Amino acid sequence: RHGLTTRVLCPRGTGASVGPSCPSPEAWFDREAALQARVARDVVDAARRVRALTPVDTTHYVVAAAGASATMAVEAATLDPGVRALLLVSPAPALVDWGATRARLAALRRPVFYQVGADDFDASWRITDALYQSGDREASRVVDARTPGSGLAQFRDDPQLAARFLGWLDAALGTRGRRAR
Repeated sequence: RHGLTTRVLCPRGTGASVGPSCPSPEAWFDREAALQARVARDVVDAARRVRALTPVDTTHYVVAAAGASATMAVEAATLDPGVRALLLVSPAPALVDWGATRARLAALRRPVFYQVGADDFDASWRITDALYQSGDREASRVVDARTPGSGLAQFRDDPQLAARFLGWLDAALGTRGRRAR
């Protein structure tokens, strides 16, 4: 209804993509940086593939991530100028990734919608605030959930979260009054 097309990309190492060349994230020890970079490139590759196969406009898009995937989403945004905004749900990058993720957000200067779940507040508030402070504060928002929930499941439990996000997206990208890409 909002004029948005959604593409869900399960990161390498999850679901059916677990294998010797890409184990589950719990087994990424000593390969975290390389595998995170590969997942970030997968996001850009997926957008190119959608562009090649469908009439969907992928010249401007939003990358969403939850928890530890925030690191990869921010890295993907550095790889493709078509990433116009980010949705980071209860971001929880590894402690060793905090500095690089903050530096990337500072360099990107892209709007970010930080959605913090009530059940994730204690674990993600400190890094959410640090990420927000390093990026485009004027265009970004930090939003707390009004209902219990964790990660992306909070959107299922509170339909108002999607409305709040879409309203922010319209304002951040200047799409009010015209169909969003």
